[in-house]
Amino acid sequence: MTLNLSKKKARKWLKVKAKLSSNGLDISDEPTNNLVLANAGLGNEVCVKVITELCEPYGCIDTIRSYMDKSYALLSYQKTDEAMACFNKLQSVEISKTSDNELATLYLYFLQTLPPSEGAIKKKNDFPQGLITLENFLSTEEEEELIMQIEKDLAKRSDMHIQETLKHRTVLHYGYKFQYGSNDVNSSNPLSKKFPSFANNILDKIMKTGHIPNRPDQLTINIYNPGDGIPHHIDNPDAFDTGIASISLGSQIVMEMKSPVGPKANIMLKPRTLLIFTGDARYKWTHGITQKKSDLVCDERSDQEFLVKRERRISMTFRKILKSTSNHVENLGCTIPDSQKSAVDLEKRFVQTVYNEIADHFSSTREKPWPKVVKFLENLNPGSVVLDVGCGSGRYLNCCPGICMLGCDSSQSLVDICLNKNCFAFLCDGQNIPVRNSTFDACICIAVIHHYSTSDRRHSAILEILRVLRKGALALIYVWAFEQRFNDIDSNYLKKSHANCNITKRNENSCNAFAENQSLVVHENKTSFVQQDLLVPWKKKKNRHDVTSSHNISADSTYYRFYHVFKQNELQNLCQGISGCNVIDCYYDSGNWAVVLQKL
Repeated sequence: MTLNLSKKKARKWLKVKAKLSSNGLDISDEPTNNLVLANAGLGNEVCVKVITELCEPYGCIDTIRSYMDKSYALLSYQKTDEAMACFNKLQSVEISKTSDNELATLYLYFLQTLPPSEGAIKKKNDFPQGLITLENFLSTEEEEELIMQIEKDLAKRSDMHIQETLKHRTVLHYGYKFQYGSNDVNSSNPLSKKFPSFANNILDKIMKTGHIPNRPDQLTINIYNPGDGIPHHIDNPDAFDTGIASISLGSQIVMEMKSPVGPKANIMLKPRTLLIFTGDARYKWTHGITQKKSDLVCDERSDQEFLVKRERRISMTFRKILKSTSNHVENLGCTIPDSQKSAVDLEKRFVQTVYNEIADHFSSTREKPWPKVVKFLENLNPGSVVLDVGCGSGRYLNCCPGICMLGCDSSQSLVDICLNKNCFAFLCDGQNIPVRNSTFDACICIAVIHHYSTSDRRHSAILEILRVLRKGALALIYVWAFEQRFNDIDSNYLKKSHANCNITKRNENSCNAFAENQSLVVHENKTSFVQQDLLVPWKKKKNRHDVTSSHNISADSTYYRFYHVFKQNELQNLCQGISGCNVIDCYYDSGNWAVVLQKL
């Protein structure tokens, strides 16, 4: 197969081919009737209509597939000769994207077989139970008046609201300040007992629908510019009552909802639509908005799909807080979980939700792979298929080209970062990995098991890793060590200052006093641990342009992650107590305990 391309484009063609292959596509070096059109996907703002018009002249098309989160499209002709003609004629051709004055260069490849379809739910009957959508809830005049009032609040100081600028949107808070990271509010510190009149008028109208039992007392207004989004989440069930109401103003948008068991639904929110979350939609399905500048819209009459550019959009979300809620960590009174439900709730609040919020910042600090993990991967047989359980932002997924790496994580935001790196990753709970038994040649699980809040859940997470391994396969597991000073050497985590030495000594002397403590204390960063179960702060730094508050809002946001830090021999003993595996190696590595397991 010869390519009539310049040297520069030929190099680009090979580079894109490698990325497609690493993304799980079965690229063929011989002609077939299936094609991959790189840079022609919905993720690159090229709609299906454009692809169809380009490719129809070369033969009879059987199938066209395009995905919102992919930059490529898949095409199948009835005959191989037709695919060959398209391959030759459209190679390196430039086509227009949906965005103004932007072009995409096509690179075509033959594909052995088409992967399974990834269709999303489109019928309203298949939407989550409990999701209520009322289109044209407001008149055009009411919408214009609301936008004008919100713009006034953006421009003025007021004791009634707090304004802040997050990375992907500007936010106004009324009633109580919504606290990102914990998905909560501090009920003891209200901003004002009253909403502004424009919000109260709309709220009166919402209450008349009868879908919300208790009148909301917290309002968050999000202002989205084109391309902005919000991570997948569930509004904290412990913090807010049932019946979350949201009104969409300005641009239309596609909101994605995901079920914990797999299905997803793309909800088209037209301007002036009222959305109410109750039942499963409130408590079981996550909802979020993907960061992109256009949305795939399905015409209900013609059943054809096309891309629509986003414009500026405003959402008003009303919640009723549960008065027992207080999100000042010092006043949480969180204790070590004593049941499966309390463990799941704690991890959702202090692990999953937090990583969704800090994903970008976390990723920027976690790019360099740990040498001993890389060495483990490099020692595997070439062609090994390896799963990274809790892959985070994917720093290990592309570090060893001789093996096939897949990743999974419970944070949708981190999975999205992996996908943007052209890594193969999927969303799942590490307690229930959705793959068949004995699938992988090896697994790594780096800095994950310590986020499970009970011994039983840590035990079952390791069992799940062993389940997906084939017989004789290896697993490498890392956890954070309680002993940050080992063999008289401080870990890199501990501060090197003289002041820290005093803190370290004081904390070491305090460990015994906390041994029986069932409360979760807030750890002081860069110091020795005083107990094994604790909340570790993460400060998400913002530059001076990120905060536009008229109040004294910190330029940094603090989030709290749950950790169970492991003492010497604890991880080894945990693994040795599991039948069906052998502990091959156990070692200390820069403030972490690690084990290598082999499945029997």
